[in-house]
Amino acid sequence: LVPAAAAFGINPIHFGMIMVMNFAIGATTPPFAVNLFVSTKVAGIKYEEIIGPIIPFIALETIALIIITLVPQLSLWLPNLLK
Repeated sequence: LVPAAAAFGINPIHFGMIMVMNFAIGATTPPFAVNLFVSTKVAGIKYEEIIGPIIPFIALETIALIIITLVPQLSLWLPNLLK
C-alpha cells in the first residue's frame, strides 16, 4: 500500500502511523481480537467479561486515529525536527 499512498502524496511516516493505529484497533476489536483472546487467557476471565469495559478504549483509539489521520503535523513534528 505504500506505493499507492506515495502516488497520492501521503508522507510514508504519516501513512505508517495510520497503519499502526488501524492494526491496534483491529487487534482489540472482534471478530479478530487477538489481544483480547490472549489477555482473557492470561487473566483467567471469560471473553464476555472484557468486551464491555474495553469499549471506551476502542472509542478513544478511534478518535485518536481520526485526529492522526486528519492532522498529519501531529505524527510528523518529531521527524521534521530531525531534518
